This record gives sequence, structure tokens and C-alpha cells, in this order.
Amino acid sequence: MAKAEKRGSAQIDRFFVGPGARGDQWHDLAELAERWAHGSADRASFEAALSEMSATEEFHAYPGARLITALRGRAAANDPGATASLARRITRALLTRSFRQSTGDWTEDEDDDATTSDVMPPSLSRADARRPYFEVLIVTGAPATRWAALGAEWRRLRRPLDDFVYETVFVGSFDVATIKPLVERYLGSLPSINRKETARDVGIRPPTAVVDKLVTKGATPKSQVGVVFSGPFANNPKNRLVIKTMANTLAGNLQRVLREDLGGTYGVSVVPDFTKRPVEEYRVSITFACDPARTQDLVKALFTVVEDFKTDGPSPGQVADAGGVESRCGH
Repeated sequence: MAKAEKRGSAQIDRFFVGPGARGDQWHDLAELAERWAHGSADRASFEAALSEMSATEEFHAYPGARLITALRGRAAANDPGATASLARRITRALLTRSFRQSTGDWTEDEDDDATTSDVMPPSLSRADARRPYFEVLIVTGAPATRWAALGAEWRRLRRPLDDFVYETVFVGSFDVATIKPLVERYLGSLPSINRKETARDVGIRPPTAVVDKLVTKGATPKSQVGVVFSGPFANNPKNRLVIKTMANTLAGNLQRVLREDLGGTYGVSVVPDFTKRPVEEYRVSITFACDPARTQDLVKALFTVVEDFKTDGPSPGQVADAGGVESRCGH
């Protein structure tokens, strides 16, 4: 019993000290697999080390249950060479973070691309795939046998043209009696520096005049257009609702003109944002990707749509649709 408690404590310790310790742990596992392949270690020691890592690995999307299962399977088949090969690939991907952009890192074999679309973030093989990567932790009461199906449902919601790459991580819920001593020990015991802090206005403000800037970067023939409107704003719930509704309606107008009528882009994003301190301001960002040869024409069309919207406002149908949405949302 004492040995089991010590192992559990080490797992929690490793989880809270961050990715550096996790990389070291995988490096040690790969090294152990190498020693097993060369006869200076055995299968039992490798399986014990892998089992010890399992508790915290459940909180990470990569390598994920599929590759962990494959690693266990190769060890169970008593194939130290194949086990070491997969352990090396996983370790290399974690240390270099290449799994965030590389399709091959999500497969069991380096030359296996046949099933990657079902197990990896979408469109990582695109030439312009250097997109932000993050993982979404979902705490669910659903049984663990359903997590793979839930993950597949989330993957179907992702789009190749998303501006980011994300992967879901499902974990079960917990009871207070179990988690309380762990929180008290590892979070509640963190030292306090007893420092009082206050906000400081450093004077950063949006430009008051129109700024037109062209940035030439990258090798892929593609333009990423961003148009930002900003200004003073009375930041209250009513005005925030008005801006959000306006942004949704304007997005529909731009989508209809730039995509459906002109065929110039796959999609247009209109995102409202607000600040309250140090000053109350609004910001509406419009972005889309297109062929560089069509950038100027599409930007002109964008401003035409915006000017028409400022002059005419939403149509009666759009007002009715927006009212229905807000009613369903409880506003």
C-alpha cells in the first residue's frame, strides 16, 4: 500500500510541475524501451513505467488513447524494437511539439496516413498549416466508453478553414472528498507573495485615423485580410447586445456578397470586442482569406457592404430573425 501511495504522489507531482517534467518522463520511457530492445531491461519494467504515466496522460490530447493503446499492444506482443520505435516518435513529437502541425505524428506508423483524418486535428497537411493549437478539457458525466464517440462528434464540427487547430480531452467528474486533499496539498500550499497590485494605464489606444498596411510574408500564395473598426463605446449590457447582433447580421451580408455572389472566399468572420478599462471602447474585426489577385476588389466590396449597412440598416426580416434568436437565448 505504501508503494502505491508513493507512485500516485509522484504522478500528481509530475502533472503540476509542467510540460518540462512530462518531456523528461517520456524521454526516460523511450530510453527504457531502447534498453529493453538491447537486452539491458525487460518488458515488465517498461510496462510498469508506462502504467505509472497513464493517470496524467489522460489529461493530454497527444499522444492520446489510440497511440497509448498501440504502445501497450507492441509491448504486450513482446516486440521491443517496435515499442522503442513508437516511443521515440512520440517523445520526439512532444519535445518538438511537431504533433501540433504534423499529420504523421498522430499515426501508429510513420508511413501510415490512411486513417489520420479520424484521429488528428483537421487539415494539418495544408501548406499554410501554421495555426494556433490548443486543447479543450471537457469534464463529463458520460461513461468512458462513450468518450471516443463524443470526440468523433466534436471532430465533425471542425472545419479545414478554421483559423486554429484544437483537440478535445475528455475526463470524468470527481467527488469532493477525493479532490479536496489534493487541492489543499498541491494548490493551497503554494506560497503567497503578499503583493497588492493595481492596474496601470500605459496609454495604448487604437489609431484615430485610417491605417492601411500591407504585410508581405510567407511562401503560400494567399491573402489574409483584416479590417478593424474601433471607437468610443458606452459599455453596458444593452449596447453589447446591439453590437453583437449587428456583427452577426453584417457577417451574413458579407458572406452573401463576398462568398456567394463574388465567389472570392470560403467564409467571412465578424467578431465584436469591448473594453471597459482603462477606457470604454468597441472593436469590430472583419477577416477573410482570398486569392491575392482578388484582394483589392474584395476589400472594396467589403466597404460597400459596410456603407450600405450603415445607411440602410438591417432588413425587416433580419430584425425579426435577430429578435427570435435573442428571445430563444433568454435576452
